Amino acid sequence: MKKNYDAIDLMKFIAAIFIIGIHSSALRDISPVLNDVIFQGIGRLGFPLFFVASGFLLSKKIQSDTKNTKIIVKNYVKRIGIVYLFWLAFNWKWVWESWFANSTGTFESNFVKLCLDIVFQSTFSGSWYLMSCIFSAILYFIVLKRLSRTQKLILTGIIFFVVATFSLRINNPIINYIKNVLYLPVSIFVGPIYFAIGDLIANDDVRTIKENQNVYIIGTLLSAILWIIELIMKSKILISTDQLFIYPIISYFIFSLLLTVEIKIPFSYEMRKISSVMYLSQFSFLFLNQAFLNLPSTVLFSLTVIETITLGMVVLKLNKLKEFDWLSLAY
Repeated sequence: MKKNYDAIDLMKFIAAIFIIGIHSSALRDISPVLNDVIFQGIGRLGFPLFFVASGFLLSKKIQSDTKNTKIIVKNYVKRIGIVYLFWLAFNWKWVWESWFANSTGTFESNFVKLCLDIVFQSTFSGSWYLMSCIFSAILYFIVLKRLSRTQKLILTGIIFFVVATFSLRINNPIINYIKNVLYLPVSIFVGPIYFAIGDLIANDDVRTIKENQNVYIIGTLLSAILWIIELIMKSKILISTDQLFIYPIISYFIFSLLLTVEIKIPFSYEMRKISSVMYLSQFSFLFLNQAFLNLPSTVLFSLTVIETITLGMVVLKLNKLKEFDWLSLAY
């Protein structure tokens, strides 16, 4: 199985670039339509595939030592929690301005809101993904451990159905109230279905996937068609493309096919770590570049990609030195 992990690392690196493209509207100045198709459309699969990869790798680790599931999940939660705190400190200037300096509320109310957003949503751009990974790991592998894989898939599917429903413009007072308190499409509740899919794929036999590769290719193509149909049908009521009903299905087929790709990439381990740094540092670079340089969106995207990759390489290089071993907290 390890020979397939290089393909996963490459996918995560590409997904990180797409996610930067989403947040910088990379092609907006060239063609708004092209930007919507490539980044607001195709690029949105970056998050689902990141989630599936996390669920898959955690499941594989648990499979190798099933008696210590709780310890493995505990260590995973601890690691992700430390990464969150590292990048919260890295982005603190902008977090402070957003939740305190530029707020009209009291310090106490702002602090409570910050704590709630740390747990349920975002404090800096994309941080909800980390908390969703923590929540999903605990829910799927610990809380629901007595349920069968099928039962967990159904339950997390119901959770995701609710999440995706909140991406729609529905004139309901209860839904509107909840949206004001917690916007579900970028919250901790997104991840469980993808962890379920990652676990499902982790328990598939790669040889079986290879033998039925045409079925998975057809499944991917049909999912892509349904994706387009969903976008067209929802065009007038869709708030954003953060979460669509088709994402879990198409993610299953794409990630399964990814495992059949046998490639060997030099420095794939480093690429995986750099992908994490890219994703988690993009907010600061985008903020600084927009605030001081006022760049066209395409240049903003290109510069931010270069900056985040450079930072990732510097972090990995310095981390080899004893006095900078604490930089491992960044990934």
